[in-house]
Amino acid sequence: MNAEKDEIDELLDKVIMSVESDYLIIENRKRCRAILLKQDKTEEDMMDLFIYLHIILEVSLNGLFRNISLSNLKKGIDELEVSKNLDNISFMDKTIMFIYDSSFDFDGKLDDATSFHKVIGKLKEFSGIRNELLHGHTIKMVNNNGNKTLSHLKSQLTPDNMHKQINRFKFIIDGITFYLSCLITVSDKDKEGYYSRYLNYDFIPNDIPE
Repeated sequence: MNAEKDEIDELLDKVIMSVESDYLIIENRKRCRAILLKQDKTEEDMMDLFIYLHIILEVSLNGLFRNISLSNLKKGIDELEVSKNLDNISFMDKTIMFIYDSSFDFDGKLDDATSFHKVIGKLKEFSGIRNELLHGHTIKMVNNNGNKTLSHLKSQLTPDNMHKQINRFKFIIDGITFYLSCLITVSDKDKEGYYSRYLNYDFIPNDIPE
């Protein structure tokens, strides 16, 4: 009976940890979708959207790579200590190490692997606008005798750049999904869980109102 109780307690702990770690992904997907479905999006909507998308991507990739690493742990190693050490590595560095250092089977898919190598560059582009927003860069228009000049960040807050950022997001998710599908150290069952939990963009409408 005690063994059964311990097993239930362990499962409950895992559920609680999953709820805590997935909250930011789930809630920000909802926030993104609400903005994307709006007509006449404001600059403030754009700013929120860029930040929400970045949170989803960063938390998702950190969670994915942490789970892959923890699944290969030997018994006797403190998971929290390992998680702490992993969390000190940026999600971009984790992505680069994943793409370069993991064990993949690219049999018949080498062209796709080469194409999705662009994920690294797309990540740098994707992170740029969020970094400017959170570092307090100028969002300003200067009118000098009828000549209007926009700061770099203000010029990014447009529907066109919104679509570019969404396409970067999708490409990165598709790329990591591809690499995960070729990873030989993770079971198919675990992969399916990771796809739905971390690697989907179903929250993005097919038709986004302008």
